[in-house]
Amino acid sequence: MSFDEKEVEKAKAVAIAHYKLITEGKQEEWLKTMEPNKKSTAIRYYWPAGRKWIEAGGSYEFKFFDTKYSQPTRLKFFFHRYDKDGNPSGSGQVPVIMVKDKAGKWIVDVASW
Repeated sequence: MSFDEKEVEKAKAVAIAHYKLITEGKQEEWLKTMEPNKKSTAIRYYWPAGRKWIEAGGSYEFKFFDTKYSQPTRLKFFFHRYDKDGNPSGSGQVPVIMVKDKAGKWIVDVASW
């Protein structure tokens, strides 16, 4: 399957912003990257889990675009997850799935911490 490179880059930019914003503690901006129907769950579970990881010294870094499990309107990316010493944590990677909203803007549908 082929993908529109510009669309992949747009989705990737939002995915990177998603992890950057939680790292910076910018909850309101972070929520804007999320699928609207999942915001209440995000505030209750994803935000605390992500912030706990960051506050313990953890970090996230873009890893790759997973073409095998992506579709033109649903893109999957992976991020490295590092502990405070810079070592991979757990499997060393976490997925994030991006979808287009009704306005055609890329948003986070599912993210892992």
